Amino acid sequence: MNDPGVNYYTVVGGGETLEGVPMPAYSGKTGWEQHLSLSGCQESSSSHYSISGTPLLAQNGMAWQTSGGCGYGAWGTPPPVADEVYYINMRWNYTSLHGQPIYASKSWYYRKKVLVINPANNKKVIASIIEYGPSPSTGRVSGLSPEAALVLNAVTDDNLEYYWALDQTLPLGPL
Repeated sequence: MNDPGVNYYTVVGGGETLEGVPMPAYSGKTGWEQHLSLSGCQESSSSHYSISGTPLLAQNGMAWQTSGGCGYGAWGTPPPVADEVYYINMRWNYTSLHGQPIYASKSWYYRKKVLVINPANNKKVIASIIEYGPSPSTGRVSGLSPEAALVLNAVTDDNLEYYWALDQTLPLGPL
């Protein structure tokens, strides 16, 4: 699966729309996100790393430490552990907050699966939607959990490709 002439999103069942809903972006810069609380409001980093088995290279702090609030993400409740380990944020089209059109309800997006590809090395990961962002001021179209970014060998401001996982039963993590 390392033939650069192969369009990998079609090989693993990725698509530009899912149930008629397009991706907010099909390519663009990403950023490393911080961890979301799993066990309670403003969970400690050490507790989080223990619950999720966060590898040392992915231990970059908790979202609530910089943004306030509980740190659960856009849906306001603790996400399942596997979803937090491999998550993606984009400016999902459930709100017109940043001027984008609305295509589906907020609940439709929750835990949908996205195929993310690093075109520099053809590494792929299936990530879950449990967060909204990043701010347009960053110049980025997505943010990834540190674990998802590590799978892709991606660093902040790398250009990645994004597709819906057409098979929404695929397990989260590396492909």
